[in-house]
Amino acid sequence: MASIHLAKGRYKASKYNKMLTYRIHVERCFNGMIELGYLQINKKGVHTANGKSYLTRYSATKKLLDLFPKSLGTAMPAFVPQPQNINLIRVQQTYKTEVKGVKVERKKLLDFQETSLTKLMRENLQKINDNLSQFWFDLRLDDDDFAKMQDQMLSKKQREQGVDRQLNLSKRSLHRVFNDVEMNSGGRFYGGWWQEVPKGYRHYIVMNGKPMVEYRCLGAPN
Repeated sequence: MASIHLAKGRYKASKYNKMLTYRIHVERCFNGMIELGYLQINKKGVHTANGKSYLTRYSATKKLLDLFPKSLGTAMPAFVPQPQNINLIRVQQTYKTEVKGVKVERKKLLDFQETSLTKLMRENLQKINDNLSQFWFDLRLDDDDFAKMQDQMLSKKQREQGVDRQLNLSKRSLHRVFNDVEMNSGGRFYGGWWQEVPKGYRHYIVMNGKPMVEYRCLGAPN
């Protein structure tokens, strides 16, 4: 299954959204695929009274899956194109707000001034992503163990809320997140699916079918 934002405000033009529009992405593409019977909604998104929100979850129907050769069934993940990452440099701020009398934490992306430094960071990160895109990273796990791992990726609260966590193996593109518009703090790399994998499963990571080795410096924490 995959998730989608259905709120119009999510598709407003900004530094972080220069391509998707609500009319095209939701009204025409998503709703159109639903009407044609190629997609189905598995779980509707909601906004709860305590400020929590859940995205709408959807999946392909048999009508869509039947369009693909059956021989590609098990190999399909390797053919999924890497999502285009147009926001390689981001500034994200955490703030507190009140929703129906309940205090909740939210995150928002901030605009920032383009400089020679942001341009250099973006160019360097694009080179890294171009290199990563030439390889396929996977987990050497059978379906049952893969399901168990995804369950471990959920917190106790998420399990109680019935959250459905899906590891997207096509996420092989990195981006940097700063905490302030001056870019004096943060700057860590995020985006790769392998960053979401629990520690006990990292030794199952393979690249083009070959096992990976975790490098550790002497005296470094586990």
